[in-house]
Amino acid sequence: MIFRSRLPDIEMPNVDLATYVFEQGKKEYNSSLNRKGFAVYDEDSGQGMSIEYLEKLSSNFASGLINKLNFHFDDTLMLFAPNSANFVVSLFGTLMAGGIVTFANPSYTHNELSHQINDSKPKFIATSFELLDVAKKAIIGSKQNIPPQNIIIIDYIEPKVGSYTLISNLYDTRAYKRFVIEKGQDADKKVAFLPYSSGTT
Repeated sequence: MIFRSRLPDIEMPNVDLATYVFEQGKKEYNSSLNRKGFAVYDEDSGQGMSIEYLEKLSSNFASGLINKLNFHFDDTLMLFAPNSANFVVSLFGTLMAGGIVTFANPSYTHNELSHQINDSKPKFIATSFELLDVAKKAIIGSKQNIPPQNIIIIDYIEPKVGSYTLISNLYDTRAYKRFVIEKGQDADKKVAFLPYSSGTT
């Protein structure tokens, strides 16, 4: 039996996810009575971002991926980090660059992470400094070739990381070809996320 809502169906526009979220976010913000709120707020770091600033940083992240790290259309970036404001920037920046995001549980062991790396074959990993050792061991165990510069450390307070890429050093303001979807057939074909589950959801 199929249960249907009494409310009418929502019409989804044929646009890419980043465009939809940022356009809707700015529309909601402009019509809101609360102009002091954040689109994203990280309680631990106190880092807050307006919808405009989130879009700007996400675009700078996308530009850095393409102009500094040679990111290509449909490349996969693995997000292996706790929730944070920079987690959101990394997600939308990857989508704006035309990439695919796969999410890895930050509580994974290196063996569990290695399995997902082998399966999803990311060319880039965005992670936190506290998880860097797990990520490095997982890459070695996976036999995938992910060079150090393709590992992006997204901590708000940035450590010294040698040859790995800090998110602040990745940001770039140069022009790049932002990925957009304008037709329904394109929306039906483009993969945005490669999610994994333990099987409990």
